[in-house]
Amino acid sequence: MLLVSCTSNTILEAPKDLIPKDTMVLLLSDMCLANAAKHQKNILFQKRINYFQLVYDTYGIDSVRFQKSNLYYTSNIEAYEALFVTVKNRLTALQTMVTEAVHLEDSIAKANMKDNLIMGDTKLLKKKSQQIMQQELPKESPLKKTKNSPKK
Repeated sequence: MLLVSCTSNTILEAPKDLIPKDTMVLLLSDMCLANAAKHQKNILFQKRINYFQLVYDTYGIDSVRFQKSNLYYTSNIEAYEALFVTVKNRLTALQTMVTEAVHLEDSIAKANMKDNLIMGDTKLLKKKSQQIMQQELPKESPLKKTKNSPKK
């Protein structure tokens, strides 16, 4: 039985302008978001927008520097895998934050809607009450006069 492994043990030399690991985690996280965003409509209802240049600009790098750093990190697969575990954890935490924010926003909107309905009912009652109070009171009682009632 012959077993052959096809793994490379070659770890490249770090480039002079290597992007630090912590920045690379942030950069890769934003690149994942940029990649996902290109399939979504933006506020102008446009799709297939390339947001990668925006990510590069945000971090003050260019695509060449990213490629050199990425190639260096991929040459050590264990380290690169650990880097991506951190990226995944960051994206999961971000998703949780966004989900909680949306639920909170929905709860606030529902509460405001209920308050508006209640306030609307209260305003309507106040308005009716004011209308009733502003009506002229009858000069004579609408009740039938009885025998004991004084005559005018």
